[in-house]
Amino acid sequence: MQIYSHLMMMNKNLEYVPTNIAEKPQKEEDNIDDAVSVTISKEMRKHIQGFDDSSRDGQRAITLTQAVDDGLDKTQHILRNLRSISVQALNEKCDTQDRQAMQTEVEQLLSKIDEYALSTEFDGYKPLAGGKDGIFILDIAIGDDTILSIESTTTEKLGIADISVRSVPEARVAIKSLDNALEKVKNYRLHVADIQNKLQHNIKTETNSTLDDSEAASKAMDTTLAKILNLHNTKAHSGIMPQRVLQLIS
Repeated sequence: MQIYSHLMMMNKNLEYVPTNIAEKPQKEEDNIDDAVSVTISKEMRKHIQGFDDSSRDGQRAITLTQAVDDGLDKTQHILRNLRSISVQALNEKCDTQDRQAMQTEVEQLLSKIDEYALSTEFDGYKPLAGGKDGIFILDIAIGDDTILSIESTTTEKLGIADISVRSVPEARVAIKSLDNALEKVKNYRLHVADIQNKLQHNIKTETNSTLDDSEAASKAMDTTLAKILNLHNTKAHSGIMPQRVLQLIS
């Protein structure tokens, strides 16, 4: 409400303008009008710029979380495929050749997970690759502090780098490891969704606040301009020096 407060102070100051100053030429009055307009315009632009910067940061943060969720979605899909292969490997009728074929597919899919972890990127960040101690942390200060924290989703960090389906016992171990990895990724996605909701809420709240501020400022501006116009049109006040008016609006 900075613009509104500023304009209300201007209105209050205008009530104490001296009434016994000689009349000044129209050109000087026009200069006063221009100075008032420029000051109000600067205040409006300053406030709008601040809102634009905040909104832009919020939108960038949302785009980052969308990129993270896209990478997690792909990882989750691969993990489900890996689990499906591991379940098939529980069949004791699978021969060595079948198991080797399944193991080859498992290793290819594991490579894909590492690829997604290292290639998911936005604005220089690689959130799924991990940061210090293998955890990516980003403090997004939009309204309330919002912290995005995700552990690396490489196969090593997910605990599935060495899974094997070459035998039934190994397939059982693989299923257990994959279930743990799926639970981790599911929780990461829930965390990202929560961050997105907070960001969207904060942007919406700030947008509504700015609209309310603009409406109040517009009304205050109308009052201010009306008072200034009255000062110009009233003979008793028509001689206000430009320096005096500039003091009132500064």
